[in-house]
Amino acid sequence: MDSHRARIEDTPFKWCLYMRKPLQICNPLLLEMLKRWLPAQESFRVMQRSIPFTCVDICKCLGLGVVGLDVDFDKNVYGVVGGLLKDRIIIVETVIEIIKSLVESDSDEVDNVCRLYIFFCFVVLYFPRNSKTISNIPCSILDDIDRLSNYNWGKAVYNYLVKSLSREFLALRQTELCLSGSATVLQVHSTSFNSYSLFVLCLKCRNIVCCLV
Repeated sequence: MDSHRARIEDTPFKWCLYMRKPLQICNPLLLEMLKRWLPAQESFRVMQRSIPFTCVDICKCLGLGVVGLDVDFDKNVYGVVGGLLKDRIIIVETVIEIIKSLVESDSDEVDNVCRLYIFFCFVVLYFPRNSKTISNIPCSILDDIDRLSNYNWGKAVYNYLVKSLSREFLALRQTELCLSGSATVLQVHSTSFNSYSLFVLCLKCRNIVCCLV
């Protein structure tokens, strides 16, 4: 296990190792933030002000860099991780099951365990979506773990989340909303120094009682 941990700590996603419990998501707060989203400005409306939401906020919330190569979701789908999941129904439980089997095996599968662990983090933290099955995750980038720092992960998480916010903002009148992307980032952003007034206003407007991690 020490070898797995050491390998992951050399990647941009090392902070995931320090999460000791599930992150709590406050749906009423996210809904209020969605209603205050300004797609053209990529910011949140608070009375007469607009509070910007940028890649820097991703860096602050998740510890990801904001420079490097773009992450192409369409060209990096399969790879080694795709091979490990071949002929399986790709859901979170399947990924956990394969990780456990590799860790308990006698073979030297450190890199594959790390690839699957980071893939799991992609699915539940960085690029989550409202779907039980997993798809359109940049798997082949994980083939070369040593080059992960070459990519602009902050921009990738930001673009993924902003596209979802703008799409769901236009669908606010529908009975069901399916916000994809890192809800954790939105919650942390709402309580940050620059946007604390947004958090307070959301609470006042909806009488929200929630616990944020």
